[in-house]
Amino acid sequence: MNKSEYKTRLERILDMPLAENAIRQWPQSGELVRTKKGISHVESNFEGFKLGIGRRIQLEDKLIVEWTSDYGDGKLHRNVTIADIKNGEAIGERLLKDQNGE
Repeated sequence: MNKSEYKTRLERILDMPLAENAIRQWPQSGELVRTKKGISHVESNFEGFKLGIGRRIQLEDKLIVEWTSDYGDGKLHRNVTIADIKNGEAIGERLLKDQNGE
C-alpha cells in the first residue's frame, strides 16, 4: 500500500496499513474500537487535529512510535503508541501515553 492510500490517521502514525480486523484501545475511556472502518469513524470526529511523528522503533512483531498531537486548541500532547504487527499490517494498537505538554 502506498502511503498516500492510507485511510486512517493511525496508518499515517504507524507508516503501515491496518488490518481490516485491527483493534485500537483509547486510554481515556478504555474503549476498544474494532475494525479499520470503526477506527476511521472515531478518528473522523476530531476536526482540526494535527500530528507530528517522532521516533519509530521496529521490533520483530511490535512497532513503537512517539508522536505529538494538537486537537486544534494549540495544546500539544506527547504520545507513545505500541502496535502489534502481523504480515506487514498493524493488528492491534495501544496508546500508552497521552500527556499534555504544558
